[in-house]
Amino acid sequence: NHDMIIDQDYTFLNCPNILIEGDHKIIIQPGIDLTINRCTLKAKCNKMWDGIYVSDVNSILTIQSTSNLEQAKNAVVSENGGIFTISNTNFTNNHICIKVDPYSGTHLGTVISSVFSSVTGALLSPYNGSNIRMFKGVEINEVNQITIGNFALAGQQNKFDNMDYGIWSYLSNVNVYNNKFDNMSTTQNQNCITCPCQAGTAICASSLKGFYRTLNVGGTGLRQNKFMKNQYGIWCNRFMHLNADNNDIRQTVRTAIRNENSPTANINITNNIVNRFNIGTEILDCGQNSNTFISQNTYNTSVPSFFGPFINNTAILIQNSFSSSHELEISYNNIQKVNNGIFLRQVDNFNISPGSSSDIFENDIKFGVVNNLTSSFFYGIRLESSSGLSITNNHIFKTNNTNPILAVVDNLRGVSLNMSANNTVANNTIDKMGAGIRAAGNCYPSTIERNALNQNYYGVEGQMFANI
Repeated sequence: NHDMIIDQDYTFLNCPNILIEGDHKIIIQPGIDLTINRCTLKAKCNKMWDGIYVSDVNSILTIQSTSNLEQAKNAVVSENGGIFTISNTNFTNNHICIKVDPYSGTHLGTVISSVFSSVTGALLSPYNGSNIRMFKGVEINEVNQITIGNFALAGQQNKFDNMDYGIWSYLSNVNVYNNKFDNMSTTQNQNCITCPCQAGTAICASSLKGFYRTLNVGGTGLRQNKFMKNQYGIWCNRFMHLNADNNDIRQTVRTAIRNENSPTANINITNNIVNRFNIGTEILDCGQNSNTFISQNTYNTSVPSFFGPFINNTAILIQNSFSSSHELEISYNNIQKVNNGIFLRQVDNFNISPGSSSDIFENDIKFGVVNNLTSSFFYGIRLESSSGLSITNNHIFKTNNTNPILAVVDNLRGVSLNMSANNTVANNTIDKMGAGIRAAGNCYPSTIERNALNQNYYGVEGQMFANI
């Protein structure tokens, strides 16, 4: 019925029913170790308890062996680098499971083989309500370096299920390895208006102007993370570098990987499998001196997509990037069954400086049996109000044997330029489109040359371009 102060090393062992009064906490004092082994900690009566507070970098909290932390406001709080070593632990129906407060060093906390989950409507006061569920699995604030997950063994994967945010970081450098994120859809009455990402985001990261931070998600081997049935997969907003590599992201309601408002960011999105989405990868307002590389990813969806009539799904979307020195490369991606393969809107690299480039090359874009051709539009590579781009050595084709007919000329396009001047379209292979290459509006000057255009209704259609 009061706060518990741990002022000497102590172990809770085989305690299946530790009840803690509402708003009270366990405080581990500096230099003290607390171990929780095969125990369950939960709220007494119908009000959440506060949590376990690890005071500083000389304090250690160890939780292991199928222990359970339930019904807490902040189940584990690390202050001043307080160390937590968590394995085989279930975090259930908490508001926040692990909260890491500011720390200027490399944080030594670890969490592996653990489950973060909630049942909507099952949280206690003050977070009770029929539509309320867990708010955040892990919250990280102003930490110089921290890693969530471990890639030593396959069995060490963490699982995040049914919450508003899986991992939420602010002004922090974070590595995310070997985690699984499921069922993060939008809730009605807990959406954070001031948060940088909407509710239903598996991984959300943001920073401040002048203080770029880096989010690393996935990598080779067991570093891979898996995502299933989330509103958003990975979302960086405001001054974030992003490396997303070798992740498996499926059935995303909105956007699988997104970075925005990061004008001088380094963005690397490589080797990911992205299946069933509204937008596979979205880069928004990341111009000036940013470097963006999107390469060797697989995007595959269907029309309509898994979660409803998203008939305008796009594999790669880049918007509002104006620069004279940044690098943009979209290459070696395998894109199947989408409305828009690669879509660039207001991307301007007109004055390419030495050592920089903007290239879309060696992408495979495949349209299967395309339905609704009279009411939907399909583009392999689409440019709107964009300039200074090189589109080369891509293969865009329809896989079935039906040749296009006049009725679909305007709806099925291989490469489309709309009000997009000073671009180069060369050495591409485009098969069975309504228009292999189409230019509309003022696209002068642009170069279209050495393309193989096979069994398209029109090879090249349009006007106001030069050097064909």
